[in-house]
Amino acid sequence: MSPAAVEGGIADLLRALGARGIRAWSRGGELRLLVPDGGLDAELRQAVGAAKPDLVAYLEAQVAWRVAGMATQAPTSASGFWPLLVARPAVTAPGSCLSCGAALMPVEKTRCCLCLEAARRTIAATK
Repeated sequence: MSPAAVEGGIADLLRALGARGIRAWSRGGELRLLVPDGGLDAELRQAVGAAKPDLVAYLEAQVAWRVAGMATQAPTSASGFWPLLVARPAVTAPGSCLSCGAALMPVEKTRCCLCLEAARRTIAATK
């Protein structure tokens, strides 16, 4: 995926999804969307389908850097205490992810979908 694709199509598509309250992430190479009622019309569904490979690649990269930050915080023993995994020390503001500082959607309470997926992967990797 070229930097131009991220700067143009993928970034624009993610902004359009976010404007409708739709959150996107990738799990196991599959695209996942959290969509409020009526949030995904036919035109946007077609745009997501057309960009799916680049969208998944971009989202995988976004989760990967979060996992890298969280992996250093995993306990070293099975009985170790699990801290709140964070992607980076973030200066948080009301309505922002406690892990990375990104703006939260109304359906998200404390962490963005990408950080939730990164935490899930980090924990799964220790089992």
